Amino acid sequence: QRRACVCGSWGSPQAELSPLELAHGDRLSGAMLSGWGVACVEALLLLVRRVLPRVHDGAYLASLSEHAAYACASLGRVGLDASALLRPLFVEAALRIFGAALRSATDHWARAITSVHWAA
Repeated sequence: QRRACVCGSWGSPQAELSPLELAHGDRLSGAMLSGWGVACVEALLLLVRRVLPRVHDGAYLASLSEHAAYACASLGRVGLDASALLRPLFVEAALRIFGAALRSATDHWARAITSVHWAA
């Protein structure tokens, strides 16, 4: 009996489909949906990883986070909520932006305090 393999899982008995299963398409459509969903999550993660290092503004980061949350909610409707994978990336970016702002404020304060002429 011939069997087909879907989604690149060669040799895995769970991924093999018989000709009868291929004709009915239940497992095939499930495998295709799963493959599509995984590709969407991977594409979203790749995009976020590429964009976040270029973000230096908290408001822009908040906007990106909100849009990513909407995308995760959409993927969650088909059982692929990726918000747990994205959250650490946004936390890291927020800490980086906050740290840069804090360093900038500290440097500005240090320069300002040295330029003050204290009267005795």
